[in-house]
Amino acid sequence: MLYQQFDYSLIREAGSPIKGFGGVASGPAPLQELHGHVRRILGGSVERKVTVTTVVDLMNLIGKCVVSGNVRQTAEIAFGNPKSVEYIDLKNYEKNPHRADYGWTSNNSVYCELGMNYEEICERVRTNGEPGFFWLKNAQDYGVMGSPPVPVVRPAPRLIILFLGLQGCQVARRQPVPGADA
Repeated sequence: MLYQQFDYSLIREAGSPIKGFGGVASGPAPLQELHGHVRRILGGSVERKVTVTTVVDLMNLIGKCVVSGNVRQTAEIAFGNPKSVEYIDLKNYEKNPHRADYGWTSNNSVYCELGMNYEEICERVRTNGEPGFFWLKNAQDYGVMGSPPVPVVRPAPRLIILFLGLQGCQVARRQPVPGADA
């Protein structure tokens, strides 16, 4: 398979100072590593179904790549179906050992409804600390942090990278498909 060639020579050398927000540059290695992961994950997947793990792996790897200078951070949240065993086991590194190096970059939560069975999810929380819980009805009725109620259908999972000064930069957005096992 042919890949687009990327010129890494214009990326600041590892260890050089970053004047804009402090810290030191990571150099091209994190981006080269990300590109390698993307090729490995997506290579030859044209005929394969893209899984929940594939989507979250890609967003987590991007988040890991942008952590730089020991100053810049990443903040991600992934929302998923509480009935998807694949999704609720994403933070189980015994079942998903390949994710241990980058799974920390997102908080994973499930869509919840009052009265649903929480047993399987709570077992994961007990052993892995996640997923978290998101009650759509509460978001619809009460809004976010004191804001007026809004007609929320479902929050769209986004990859948000926080830069110095708490500026948000959305670099990816995954819009759930109705009826899909997100």
